[in-house]
Amino acid sequence: MRQEHFKQKTCTRDATAVRSCAVASGFLCCMSLFLAGVLHAEIRPIRYSGPVSAWPEVKRADLFTAFPIYMEEISQDLGLAVEALVPETAAQIPQQLEGNEIDGIMVQFTDLVRLQNDLEIEPAVCVVQGGQNSEQIYLITDPSSKSVADLEGSKLIVPSNREFPQYFLQSLIDEACQTRPESFFGEIESAEKQVNAVISVIRRKADACLVTRTTFETMQAMSPHLTNRLNVVAKSPEYPRATLAFRGGFDRQIKEQVILFLTHGFKKKARTRQVLVLFKVESFCVYDAGLYQEARAIVEKFGVKPTD
Repeated sequence: MRQEHFKQKTCTRDATAVRSCAVASGFLCCMSLFLAGVLHAEIRPIRYSGPVSAWPEVKRADLFTAFPIYMEEISQDLGLAVEALVPETAAQIPQQLEGNEIDGIMVQFTDLVRLQNDLEIEPAVCVVQGGQNSEQIYLITDPSSKSVADLEGSKLIVPSNREFPQYFLQSLIDEACQTRPESFFGEIESAEKQVNAVISVIRRKADACLVTRTTFETMQAMSPHLTNRLNVVAKSPEYPRATLAFRGGFDRQIKEQVILFLTHGFKKKARTRQVLVLFKVESFCVYDAGLYQEARAIVEKFGVKPTD
């Protein structure tokens, strides 16, 4: 009896030991996988600090954007996989930049110019065109108007989801009529989308509207019977679908200024961000300098400084 009892206790101990070893082994295995994942995340080559020839070493970049099509173009241009994250608001972006949690954000072309002017960091930045094609703003109307001067006192529709058309509009009006848009047009109304603005002109609910060349050409391809009834009376200078990048090793003070600007210089909604801001980028430049400078000159002349 004692021998059988001893054998049972021994078997129980052995089974417990086996189970303990299995649990420990499983725990170690999980920890190994976890640590491997952490190490992989730490060494993921997403920040770039070398010459442009080394771009293939970069696998992907994480950023905030509401314009996936721009990111697709940028990915193709740079050979870089870009992961687009779309937040509901832009309020959390500065903090995540501060903690290096993301690699970039999207802002507007005009904000790029303001950022350079306000912080005086021109030598520390370079611009990368987001896509091979530049962009333009069209001032369109029905066929009864042949020039900008014909629109005096008329009703204009301006898309509300973009700020930069208004700067170019002011330059067009000033060049043609030497006056400001609010004095030139009888009424200026906002539309949520560019397509809605164009339809308002087609339906004679407005006399003119602003639209990007890309949107207008898309509408021409899809509905030529409608767009053929419209007339382009003015075009803005071309401007790049730009990204803003900092050289590697820029000082901490500049980064703090940038984060402060991002915190106080933008609206709360993130859908209007159009310029990718990358940290730890030393040098790369894929853009037409003349095209960029001409568009920048327009913004500097007619733009307004951001307010807190």
